[in-house]
Amino acid sequence: MAVSVVWSATAAADEVPRQVVVAPVERAELVQQVEVRGSVTAPRTAQVSTSVAGLLSRIEVEEGDRIEAGQRIAQLDGELDSLDLRIARAATAEAEVQLAEARRRLKDAREIGAGFFPADETRSRESAVETAQALLARRQAEQARQGAVLARHELAAPFAGIVSVRHRQVGEWVEPGTPLIELVDLSGLRLEFALPQALYGRVGLRSALEVRLDTDPGRAYEGRVRAVIPVSDVQARTFTLRASLDNAPPLTPGMSARATLRLPLGREGVTVPRDALNRYPDGRVTVWVLHEEDGMSRVREQRIELGEVFGERVGAIEGLRGDEQVVVRGNEALRDGQRVAPQRAKAPRVKPQP
Repeated sequence: MAVSVVWSATAAADEVPRQVVVAPVERAELVQQVEVRGSVTAPRTAQVSTSVAGLLSRIEVEEGDRIEAGQRIAQLDGELDSLDLRIARAATAEAEVQLAEARRRLKDAREIGAGFFPADETRSRESAVETAQALLARRQAEQARQGAVLARHELAAPFAGIVSVRHRQVGEWVEPGTPLIELVDLSGLRLEFALPQALYGRVGLRSALEVRLDTDPGRAYEGRVRAVIPVSDVQARTFTLRASLDNAPPLTPGMSARATLRLPLGREGVTVPRDALNRYPDGRVTVWVLHEEDGMSRVREQRIELGEVFGERVGAIEGLRGDEQVVVRGNEALRDGQRVAPQRAKAPRVKPQP
């Protein structure tokens, strides 16, 4: 049996106003808030390998070492290749002597003249010079190649970074393409997030991005979108968003992160602070609206229909005009018509970037 309670004007005037904090309902551009997960990635990661076969005689770096570009990483045993280079140099010197002799004989034939040397003999000596020139060119190329092979027995870092993995040990035989170490470039670390393909075209370089690292989830950082990579993962139906952090803490590749994207919906609407919402088991959502009656501040309960949630505000599809004040603190156990003593605290307003 329902019991109705009638409050007299005198009793209402005498009651002690309840202390509450109110905030404004606003009309603002509505945004969609999207939560995504990602991780810190390095701009470059390389499995540094040798381009020649050989016995690994020395490795000069360990896991965790920071190395500079051009710094020596490892050395292959080059004794046999050094001997091959000496052989190639000797063969080049021999070819130079042969060419010099062929040129001398041709010069003699031309200076003495046709009366003493038949034309066929002169042409034969000319051919000998050409053959000696070709032989010298081949010997020089072989020497250069052998020198390049020997130089490649010393492996240098292609860029500055940190050694994350050491794959091989001294004494092992390695073939071309065998990775010796994994080198990670720690300069310019960035974050990469997988976004659902439905958002492609709505995310750009000016999209608002808030990032929280899983190592410090209580702190938010402002992120900057650096690139939207339009290559969709066929299996996951996602594309990649690449971002950087302002005032970033120490980062390391593989560190996980969460990000909140705020994407404009292209229309304005009424928004209300999340702290003003009262939710009931039957699904109703209400707010306590401040109004003036007989020169006194009172509240009334107003049912609303919720829209998009973004940050600390929620879109209200129905129930509010956009110019009201609603209770955000002290809204527990209020009743319709109750007197209140409001303190106005303007809630921060989220302004999405265009």
